[in-house]
Amino acid sequence: MADAYEKSLVEKTNPEPYDQIIVLSQKVVNEAFHNMWILAPDKSPLTYFKYEDRARQYIKTDLGAPRVELQVTRADPQLYYRMAMTKGSLKIFKTTDPDNDDHVEWQIQDWSFAFSVQIGQKKIDKGSAEYIKFNKRVGLPESSFSLAQLFIDASSTTKWDKQLSSFGDKQSDYNSLGAVAQSTFETFIQTWLNLMKDQNENILGYTVQSDKDNPHQLNPYAPSFPPTSIEYHNYPWLDPSTETPVKKDNIDQNAISYLMVNDFRDQPSAVGLPYSGTFVKENGLYCMNRKIFWDSWLLKQLGKVLKMIELIPDKPDVFYIPENEPTPWRMGVLLHFGDPSGADSNYVFKDKPTGTIPYKWVGNKRSAESDKVGDGVDGKLTETSQSFGDYSFGESHETVAAYGRNDLTIRYQIGHGWLELEMHSTWKFEIAMSAISDGGVAFKKVPGSDSVQTKAGKIKQGGDLKVKVPIEQMVDNIRTDMEKRVQTVFVGVEDNLLHALANQQKLFLPAAGTFLMKDPKFNRRGDLLAELKYNGADPPASAPKTTKAQVGAPWAPGKQISVPVDLPDPRVKLVKE
Repeated sequence: MADAYEKSLVEKTNPEPYDQIIVLSQKVVNEAFHNMWILAPDKSPLTYFKYEDRARQYIKTDLGAPRVELQVTRADPQLYYRMAMTKGSLKIFKTTDPDNDDHVEWQIQDWSFAFSVQIGQKKIDKGSAEYIKFNKRVGLPESSFSLAQLFIDASSTTKWDKQLSSFGDKQSDYNSLGAVAQSTFETFIQTWLNLMKDQNENILGYTVQSDKDNPHQLNPYAPSFPPTSIEYHNYPWLDPSTETPVKKDNIDQNAISYLMVNDFRDQPSAVGLPYSGTFVKENGLYCMNRKIFWDSWLLKQLGKVLKMIELIPDKPDVFYIPENEPTPWRMGVLLHFGDPSGADSNYVFKDKPTGTIPYKWVGNKRSAESDKVGDGVDGKLTETSQSFGDYSFGESHETVAAYGRNDLTIRYQIGHGWLELEMHSTWKFEIAMSAISDGGVAFKKVPGSDSVQTKAGKIKQGGDLKVKVPIEQMVDNIRTDMEKRVQTVFVGVEDNLLHALANQQKLFLPAAGTFLMKDPKFNRRGDLLAELKYNGADPPASAPKTTKAQVGAPWAPGKQISVPVDLPDPRVKLVKE
């Protein structure tokens, strides 16, 4: 039984009015900062700060891992950035008089400072070393895209929040300092903020955005839906197991949401993402709106399947051969599957009036006939067909289920005698979503899920009609032929869908690692959800390709193909001395 969080995630979440969102819990963001801090070189401003001015005032201190504290009970500030001075010393003069040596020298022990800041974004020039390094890192060297850097905007603050900051055992001593000494300390802090900015130690990550000059696909296997604009807002944690949950600042379950719009549309007028359900608990989550995943992409791919599998009658053969009495008529049913020249508009799915899936398709009625007069008697053969399709997700919310039906009615008429046959061919297959080695989302037909069945429906007969071949054999011949033809259209379906979202996780990369996708599934609306797992290693050099091992591996809905990552998770394996 799903817990309250999982139930809220599947049943209630809604990314509207945005096309894609990334939701990162405060815990995940701080784990990324912790990773940056662990991997920082010695004397990096992220781990050590030393500053001395001409008057020989100084501060020397080791720094702990920085943290962010998200604010959800108010819009401003967006977050607090917390700096931890773990151990060190400082010297500050109490006056500006050069002849007055009155000063304080303190030992720093577990001081903490909070700055109210915003998340900033700046475009990275395509010719810069930073852009080239990123492009090489994510494995898209031949692609064209805009790159934005997300960072803690130090310019959005001028001083720390004194109520949320602490000088440890020196708090009362600091409070009693005069304005001159306090101003000197504020200068120290501002110097550190500027140093962090200059050395790119305040970077949260990078965002790939669609390039107006080349707005098409980044992924050579399939579209990767790069957004054209992004906004950043906090998303509160409201405990779904509580009847009257309340918002609270600075808890690990609060989240930063990256709200993305595609196709160069304007950002919605609403500020932030309206609350719908619990996207994250203490993790990260990627969500693609069903309008993008289904309407703009997957249904178009599945529509190609329908285009291949639609049953279309051809003009049948009708012959009259007098010497073949007493059955001089010969009639041949002719049909084919697929309409390559058909308009795409003929293969558009409709969802339910409630706006939920399954999506349904009803093909146009088609017919063909031939007639001939022999010895004063009319002979006519009429074929009528209609095809149907239905796409939804499976009960596990981890698969796409495809179902279709082809109906064929054949009517023989010779004079006043007639015979009418109904044939029904059904087909189905299931596509499993799974995470693959580099964290993308791949699709694969579930082995054994595809089947084709053709059965005879009603058989009607009237008048005095003589047939040479038994009706049962005639029906079986048509059934066998239809079933073989339908089977052939499944060839190539898997290749059209595999690697569909291979590069999607690269829309966002933290400064010292990458988030990989995990456990993809659908919510009740049909939006694609995938957990973002912090991996602590760079992505591979190129988009994943299917290997023999992957092709032959057992597959089940939700089963994950995992390949060990070359680099270990540094948060687990490394310890800061």
